[in-house]
Amino acid sequence: MKNQFEDKPGKVRHPIGYKIFGITGLLLILMALVTLISGINLSRVDRQMALLSDYYIPLDQTLGDIRDHHLLQSLQLERALDGQPGRSLDAVRKSVQSAAKELGNCEFETYSVTSKKLRESVTDPTDRAWLGYELNRYCGDRKADVATALVDKALALPDVAGDPGLVRRFTQLQDELKRIPEARAAMSDSVDKFAAQAGTADPQATRLLKEAMETNRRAVSRASGSISRMLHTYTREAAAKANHVEKETTLFNWGITLGAAILGIVFAGLITRNVIKPVRALLRGARAVERGDLSITIQVLSADEMALLAQSFNFMVSGLREKESIKETFGKYIDPRIVKDLLEEHSFSEGGDKRVMTVLFSDIEGFTAICEQLSAETVVRLLNRYFSLMSAPIREHKGLIDKYIGDAIMAFWGQPFTDEREHALLACYSALDQAARLTEFRAALPDLIGLRKGVPEFNVRIGICTGEVTAGSVGSDAAKSYTVIGDTVNLASRIESANKTFGTYLLISESTRILAGDAIETRDLDRIRVAGKNESVRVFELLGRVGEVDASVLQLRDRFEKGLSGYRARDWDRAMAHFEACIEIVPDDRPSRVFLEAAQRYRKQPPPEAWDGILEINKA
Repeated sequence: MKNQFEDKPGKVRHPIGYKIFGITGLLLILMALVTLISGINLSRVDRQMALLSDYYIPLDQTLGDIRDHHLLQSLQLERALDGQPGRSLDAVRKSVQSAAKELGNCEFETYSVTSKKLRESVTDPTDRAWLGYELNRYCGDRKADVATALVDKALALPDVAGDPGLVRRFTQLQDELKRIPEARAAMSDSVDKFAAQAGTADPQATRLLKEAMETNRRAVSRASGSISRMLHTYTREAAAKANHVEKETTLFNWGITLGAAILGIVFAGLITRNVIKPVRALLRGARAVERGDLSITIQVLSADEMALLAQSFNFMVSGLREKESIKETFGKYIDPRIVKDLLEEHSFSEGGDKRVMTVLFSDIEGFTAICEQLSAETVVRLLNRYFSLMSAPIREHKGLIDKYIGDAIMAFWGQPFTDEREHALLACYSALDQAARLTEFRAALPDLIGLRKGVPEFNVRIGICTGEVTAGSVGSDAAKSYTVIGDTVNLASRIESANKTFGTYLLISESTRILAGDAIETRDLDRIRVAGKNESVRVFELLGRVGEVDASVLQLRDRFEKGLSGYRARDWDRAMAHFEACIEIVPDDRPSRVFLEAAQRYRKQPPPEAWDGILEINKA
């Protein structure tokens, strides 16, 4: 079908893209403006916060340290003046100076460790007091240097140097800081003079020194207090300024956002008025298609892209009608899921893909003998009814029927049609449902074949195996089919044939049993070796869904496994006893009779030492 959209391309006089681009461009300009102004204001806030975090707060903390060290220095000096030193002040000072590298900038941790080590190095209380005095004198001077360096660093900043107000503030701080070292130096000079007269100083000199010390302490406190008040004032002003800028930024952003919202609503309304009607028409059409109505046609009279979209929609619906017709026709010959995948151009791999899948083979027991009693027309009618009945459970449980081979069915489960964790269980459920529907088929058999007497016994053998297969499109250039091939497929066919050996009708491989999990009940029937393979495989009889198997069958299963254990251990008497007990529970249990006969035979004539208990299934 030729697309009418290609035959008659519409002319768009007012493209929707231009309208949307205009709105978007305007909004982008507004957003860029918001970003620019916000960035400028945020940089102003950042400068104020940097002053707080990098200078004002550290300066205030440093001044607090200076006050603390000066107070401790004064206290230690008073204690030193009350005793007789065992060491000279110079010796004490040298001890402190030797520890200067460890002290660094006299941070709390290094100060505490060094102070403790110095105190422990002397035993005389007066010498300890002099050590404390010298240590706090050194740290107080060091902190004063740190404060001065911090102010000098701030004055060197471009942001500060370009702001006269900030230059004035930090210059005032610089001037105030100079008073602290002067007061501390005066105190140190007084102490040095007193120490030089050690042993000759009279009480009067000591009293004068204490008065000078107190005077100097107050001077340092006044200077540091003055600077702290200035810093607190600057801190409040910086925080207030940052808060003011933040409020301005917030109001500006809200204003621009409100303006953008109003413009957006206005322009959106203008575009919506011209777009909403055809969009609603397309929505109605899409919902109709969703309901399965493919007769819908959309008519749009506008001159923009919506008209072209309506034409494309109509073309798409036309294509869907064609695909549905193809699916309806070929779905009778090929699984509809494969048809759907091919129609949607999700082509299968030409080279094949390695996948783990579950394969099922089923076969009618004694079908050749049945056919000999019937006409060709009756055989075809019987097979058609049989295949219809047996195919339904496969499809209901998400399986794909690969092919019908005479009276046999081959089906498989796996990705991409089923989840990788459930395909084994779905195959088992399908087999159980097939077995259940045989009762319905047997009831209809007399009418199908036209016989009331001598109706043949009708049974189906099923074999299931899970493993790696090669999945892909196989065939010639003229005709192909999507199928699976490999050892797993061959093994599934052999397991189906193994039902003859065991006298069973539903056999599954060990890999299928493991993947199916605890949702099914099975009976272990030993290991078998099939033609063409050296490795053996363990097979299980599928008994039913968990909770739906008769108690006598479960009792039979448990007793049978005990017999099988004795059989494998060559304990023929124990094996025979259990298999005989199984026959008492279910007289027509054919696997029990098979193993009972084998145990009786081996009891009379034991197998060779190399016997591994594996049954050979020789059918090719």
